[in-house]
Amino acid sequence: MSAPEDMLTSSHPLCIYSGYLGGSWLDWEYFQILENRNICTNVVGALKYDVTNVPIRHDINQYQKINFVDEKPFNEALQYMAASHIGIIPFQDEKNL
Repeated sequence: MSAPEDMLTSSHPLCIYSGYLGGSWLDWEYFQILENRNICTNVVGALKYDVTNVPIRHDINQYQKINFVDEKPFNEALQYMAASHIGIIPFQDEKNL
């Protein structure tokens, strides 16, 4: 299966996170760690909060190795997952919330 056109690709293993980006539990520092280690990551998720339609309060344009592709229908999101090597769940530890 070929990667979607708007997917970041690399000759190294690709990470992916697919999910909600508006929760306080999301560990934005983890994305910075991935960026600092030059680990290519695609993030599939709505770039606005579902309920309030407020933009995410984090500068997603600061990254070179992390690609935020916005929300995709389920069958399209599966294409990103199939073209990736490592799935991540970047949630904060409970004690940090």
